[in-house]
Amino acid sequence: MAHLHEVKDEGTHYVIDKFAKKVTGEKLKVTQYSHNAEIVTFEIPRFVEGHDMMNSDVVRVHYTNISKNKKTLNKGVYEVDDKRLSEDGNTVLFSWKISSQGTQIDGILQFSVWFTYFSDAPDFEWGTETNKCLIFIVASEKNSDAIVQEYPDVLDEWKNDLYEQKDALLIKCTATGESIVLKDSLEYPLLALSPSGENVPNTEVKLLGGNYFNINNVIPQDDGVWVQDNGFAMSNYYNGCWTTLGALCPELRDGDEVYLNFEVENAGPTIDLYLFGTQRDWIPGNSLVITQADLDDAFSIYGIDGETTVYKNIIVSKEPIPFEPYKEPQTVTVPCSEEELKEIRTYYPTTTIVADGEVTVTYATDTKNYIDNKLKALENRIKEIENHL
Repeated sequence: MAHLHEVKDEGTHYVIDKFAKKVTGEKLKVTQYSHNAEIVTFEIPRFVEGHDMMNSDVVRVHYTNISKNKKTLNKGVYEVDDKRLSEDGNTVLFSWKISSQGTQIDGILQFSVWFTYFSDAPDFEWGTETNKCLIFIVASEKNSDAIVQEYPDVLDEWKNDLYEQKDALLIKCTATGESIVLKDSLEYPLLALSPSGENVPNTEVKLLGGNYFNINNVIPQDDGVWVQDNGFAMSNYYNGCWTTLGALCPELRDGDEVYLNFEVENAGPTIDLYLFGTQRDWIPGNSLVITQADLDDAFSIYGIDGETTVYKNIIVSKEPIPFEPYKEPQTVTVPCSEEELKEIRTYYPTTTIVADGEVTVTYATDTKNYIDNKLKALENRIKEIENHL
């Protein structure tokens, strides 16, 4: 495909549609573990929604390297350092040098591009939708796990020792903000809560429990119909093997904000859901406000099969899909007394805090998940160090 504007090199070139917020271009295969070996050049019209994109303070590429079975992922952010104008001055060009942070896992490299302005009043951010079907990481052999494999017994010994003491451990975490999501929180009284901004008396704070839609008992339909992606112009997806979302989970209601849990095995190389009622993706771990249109229509497993975007209709086991509805919200005004603080409890497994002003909260976190996450971060850091040796 020929381009009217100059590119940084003769490599892959992508075009950003400012109206659809989509990134288009040729598919790219990148060798697993490669580092700064591929450079992707982007172009976007200079003016978007009245803003000169050349004047943006920061341009970042947010990416996630995901395994084919969606069990493993690695996230990163690339900050662009070569933003420039085309010769005619109508297009902004910039590039993304793909580092080994994004090539560790055999699978896909999904990404989105975000432009941020700090100097505008009010602040302005503009981003593309997440692209999941342009960049593929192809398997290669490299002994990056060697240093980890030398010490598996040590890591397991640490883990077992910590697990044995986990009930005696109270791990405290602190967070600050006006809207805070406390992950891995326990059913436990808040340890501390105070306003963190200057001169913010009588700040109202609300605690909300999370909705969790857990479809881990979903069974892919053996004779279900795979439908190749043609934009949103899909056909034949009903075909007698579909069930509405409302029928699969009767406890869901119009207007519920719900988090998706999805760890289905043998469901193909995908974990996203596609809601036909509102034509939206629902990504595991993300929240979505459910509408009546979603409840009244079918939904399907969605993802990448090789280099083809596909949709698959599903059925479920005989048991209804588990759903953890919202807990009763709690409200407190800070500063508050120790007695009032003891009455405020976080929820398991996630608590959302919304306040009129900035607050700082200290809470008890789930010990086992905390241990698992720390050890996983340690293993990833060891791999990263080995890759650069």
